[in-house]
Amino acid sequence: MDMKSKLATYWSQYVLANYRQPNKHYQPPQFLALWKSPSKISTRVSPTALIFKYALALVMVFLVPMGALTAASERQYFESKEDLAAYCLANPKLTQLKVTNCPALTGLPKLPTSLTRLKVDNCSGLRDLPELPRSLNYLQVYNCQSLAALPQLPSSLYDLEITNCSVVKDIPQLTNSLVDLKVVLCSGLTSLPPLPSSLTYLAVDNCPGLTNLPLLPKSLTYLEVNSCSGLTSLPVLPNSVTDLCVHNCSGLTTFPQLPKSLINLSVINCHGITSPLRFKHHRYNY
Repeated sequence: MDMKSKLATYWSQYVLANYRQPNKHYQPPQFLALWKSPSKISTRVSPTALIFKYALALVMVFLVPMGALTAASERQYFESKEDLAAYCLANPKLTQLKVTNCPALTGLPKLPTSLTRLKVDNCSGLRDLPELPRSLNYLQVYNCQSLAALPQLPSSLYDLEITNCSVVKDIPQLTNSLVDLKVVLCSGLTSLPPLPSSLTYLAVDNCPGLTNLPLLPKSLTYLEVNSCSGLTSLPVLPNSVTDLCVHNCSGLTTFPQLPKSLINLSVINCHGITSPLRFKHHRYNY
């Protein structure tokens, strides 16, 4: 194998190992050791090959780390809204932003239009979120007990997670691009909006204020309902559902007909259900 082929192989290995993880601590690729020991490649290296090798090494040393910083937020703690605003202005091409353990924050500034992922975690003073950029694909909001509502969701969003936001009473209209929806520990939530036809994953855990679920879309494949004591029934299960988990729902008295598409069924601690469930792969304990 010639020198260029070897470098191409090392490059491919590096990309596969690091491209999907821009947040992890940057480590120089293995082939940079060849910079110090050209003999490891070949005992006879032409000047053109040496220039190619050094140029590629420089690209990997300087450009890859710079790209990683624009792709993801390395900083997560911000003392104030102004501090976060300055950070966003200094990183106009930011695509991922994590705001973690910032109890003094009551709001977020205008977000970069390039942002695709936003995670807000353990910001107890946060009362509202700004307008979300149209580029946003992932929105995760955890442990924000003062947050009363979410802003309008962009049409680009396909993953939404809301966990331990006890003051949130409703969720805005869901877009037709949404694929995954997870709502956990939202005790103030009394209902869910209509579910889009694109949704494939729905998990609702520890939401005792919910008394019913909306009509389930025909695209849904996974449904999880856990510790929702206010639910007395489940909606009709579409024939697309393959996985169904219903745990600790003491208020359930009836159960819908199981679809033929179902592969995995788990029903645990639902003592209000009196009629037996018949399913060849069943696992339940009333």
